[in-house]
Amino acid sequence: MPDIIPQIKTAIFLMVAGLLLASIVTVFILISFTDFDEMTVAQIGLLIGELFLPVPIIIWARRSRTDLKQFFRLNPVSRSSLFAALPLALGLTILTDEMDRIAQLILPVPHDFSKIKERI
Repeated sequence: MPDIIPQIKTAIFLMVAGLLLASIVTVFILISFTDFDEMTVAQIGLLIGELFLPVPIIIWARRSRTDLKQFFRLNPVSRSSLFAALPLALGLTILTDEMDRIAQLILPVPHDFSKIKERI
């Protein structure tokens, strides 16, 4: 267990701060790179924006002088657990793909979204 656990108000503040920071970074990227392909800039902007989500939490944990590895519970995984999780992950990937295909038959995606899939 981490030495320091944030209170509810602090946790909510950190979550909102992370969302705001990620949103600001994403909007800044979208505004800055208007010369490039719109879809590519949006995808890269969202990717980079998501990387900024944990920044306020990391800053708070550093100021609290807690070990980040312990705070985020980054513990090593045993080989047996890893080998047990791989077939499960593969099976769930196949299962969710099939469920997505069945859902697409029942409720097809709008044409605008299918254009996004073709560009990727």
